[in-house]
Amino acid sequence: MNISRRWLAEFLPPSFPPPEDDALAALLTGRGLEIESRREFLSRGLVAGEILQEEPHPNADKLRVCKVNIGGREPAAIVCGAPNVAAGLRVVVAPPGAIVGGRTMQKIAVRGTESEGMICSAAELGIGGGEGIMILENSEAAPGQSLDEYLHLPDTVFDAGITPNRGDCLSHLGIAREVAAASGLPLPSVPAGAAAVLDETFPAKIIASDECPYYGCVVIRGADGSRPSPWRIRALLERCGVRPISAAVDITNYAMLATGQPLHAFDLDKLSGGIVVRMAKDGEEIALLNGDIVRCESDTPLICDSRGAVAMGGVMGGMESAVGAKTKNILLEGAFFSPSAVRGKTVRHNLTSEAAHRFERGVDPALAPFALSFAAKLTTEICGGKAGPVHSAGKTPAAAKPMRTSAAAVRDRIGIAEWDAPEIARLLTAAGVPAKAEKDEVVAHPPSWRFDLESSADLAEEAIRARGYDALPEIPPPGGINISANPPTPFSPDNARRRLAALGFSEIVSYAFVPPQREEKLQSGRGAPMQICNPLNSEMSAMRTTLLGGLIDRALFNLHHRQSRMRLFEIGRCFIASSAAAENDENAPWTETQPLFVAGLAAGESSPAQWGETERECDFFDIKGAVEMFLRPLAESFFCDTEPRPLFLHPRRSANIVARIGGDLRTIGAAGILHPRLAAEFGFRRPPPVFEIRLQDLSDIRRVPQAAAVSRFPPARRDLSVVADAPAGAVLACVRAAMPDDMHCAAALFDLYENDNIACGKKCYGVRLTMQGIDKNLTEDDIRRVLDAAVTALAAAGMELRR
Repeated sequence: MNISRRWLAEFLPPSFPPPEDDALAALLTGRGLEIESRREFLSRGLVAGEILQEEPHPNADKLRVCKVNIGGREPAAIVCGAPNVAAGLRVVVAPPGAIVGGRTMQKIAVRGTESEGMICSAAELGIGGGEGIMILENSEAAPGQSLDEYLHLPDTVFDAGITPNRGDCLSHLGIAREVAAASGLPLPSVPAGAAAVLDETFPAKIIASDECPYYGCVVIRGADGSRPSPWRIRALLERCGVRPISAAVDITNYAMLATGQPLHAFDLDKLSGGIVVRMAKDGEEIALLNGDIVRCESDTPLICDSRGAVAMGGVMGGMESAVGAKTKNILLEGAFFSPSAVRGKTVRHNLTSEAAHRFERGVDPALAPFALSFAAKLTTEICGGKAGPVHSAGKTPAAAKPMRTSAAAVRDRIGIAEWDAPEIARLLTAAGVPAKAEKDEVVAHPPSWRFDLESSADLAEEAIRARGYDALPEIPPPGGINISANPPTPFSPDNARRRLAALGFSEIVSYAFVPPQREEKLQSGRGAPMQICNPLNSEMSAMRTTLLGGLIDRALFNLHHRQSRMRLFEIGRCFIASSAAAENDENAPWTETQPLFVAGLAAGESSPAQWGETERECDFFDIKGAVEMFLRPLAESFFCDTEPRPLFLHPRRSANIVARIGGDLRTIGAAGILHPRLAAEFGFRRPPPVFEIRLQDLSDIRRVPQAAAVSRFPPARRDLSVVADAPAGAVLACVRAAMPDDMHCAAALFDLYENDNIACGKKCYGVRLTMQGIDKNLTEDDIRRVLDAAVTALAAAGMELRR
């Protein structure tokens, strides 16, 4: 929400000295309305001028020398290069001494001709774009009249982050209420409207009363739809991020930004019969103002005349009934729509609407009649014509019931022991919520615009907002620290992050909402992605089944920004539509349908550039080494060339990751090179190596770090030649499992042999055993005991020694 400081001041008493920009930003932020940024418009000293004559510059083809009446005895000579400069125009002039965009104007010579100031364009004053100078209507200002107040200059625009529960602050009136409450001023009210002149109303009735309890409209006849908005309105709209269109439309936007009530203007001559507010029929179509033709569903409220829909209720008006330059008669409408009736409609139809943004969060239910009267007054002043009274259909929702809370409940929630009921009632009243104390209880009467107050917790929040969050006491958390008796797991998310960071990987955090087309390409083997009923947009309409999509996006982004080397990982949950979830089985464990994964990607050069090593791209063995280091706390883990493997990996340059968990060997993930076809589709010059591990399977593994003395005795080494059809990791795991605990033992692969002498489908592995005594030298019996245990374990697993 963009807030103009000058516009905000119009809602506060003239005697109130407005705080400085920093103080105002701190005040609003302290009340929960965070000021995220601000822009300053520093122009001042501007006056209205009338171009009396213009002639070519003697020394420049594209420049003109203008004689401009700015209220002095003699016209000012100003050099101007705008294409639309002409005699008879009323313009904005910055004479010497004026400030435009922070620059002070002076008399200067332009190509040998003296120029006494500058004729300003709208862009130079921060009021929109367009080419050429800014042209005023003759009725807007007389020559020599100061334009600072008229154009609301100088000004500061604050960008406030309004939380979804404070829909009442999506207007300058709502922000002014917060400033007034914080400063002890009377709360401002809606600007006054005009008395009705016409005795004419337009019929309206409500059928969808639950979705639209109130609908109001005003007839205006004899207006001029071609009139442009005065610059005093266009300036504020531009600063608040709304594009000016025409006077009739701009007035509705101006009233909305001022009061918070969305309004709409119909061309009355394009309406037939009366207005009916009803729910849409399934498939009913309407052409909206933005040019989209929307097919509505039965939960969409529509504003209709006798021929059909003329507006989507609470979202956007229709094209067929829009006001234009030929409009003579206008129907202004204002309604109250319940948030549930409007919520989700813009996302469903991919629309952007300031009205829906407010109705989704809540609008003051009593505001519409006053805002209509205010807008009707502006319309007749600017566009001419005469206005009738506000015609109302339905009724505004009843005022909120009084809320009751105990002082003890507020004290317990806030932590300030000295607050009693009278003090809490005083703070609530100061916050704009009238309240009174009744013994140890507080009775509050929320005003109509504070529809967010629903419970005693809300009242406690209002009380501390009025007092200031800095008054909250610093209370340490009660109780001691309970140390778990369970040993830590090396594969908890935090420990996994530390281990990967130590291996040179950087963490990313991506959205769980993903484009379905990308998930279908990756084909993780976990089923089709679950679709979201009300997605934020088409690119976030499915739930991820793999973490690789986010890693691929970030890797491509970095590669396109010339990052030549990166190691990325992410830890997060994926969402799998299991058979239990598909059948809406509420008892299905969520950890099975939302398992925790860790995934990584390496791209670019394998190591930083340096003179002692030839540059090369990352390959499978880089990612394999990283995974082996990451899984080192496991007693047994290895890569296994078995099927099936994920389809997003290269069929010949990938492997499954196997680990022994709970006594059983289990496939916990896969690693390899991204499939070349996918890599080309995504835009990689070279397929990157990736891995993905189901961290959920490792979460219960516990390991207490053990310290062991360094042996002072020499090691003994023996080699085994093992013939097996299993991968090397399985052979090593089998040998390591058989090693005794009373000595230091290690097993490593040092040779691999494949030949016609070896049976088909099998390989010969050279395994070196290293044994070392803890408190003595090993004897031949000790060494034989280890070798016999290893051979027995290999035989039990279907492996044998080569003869």
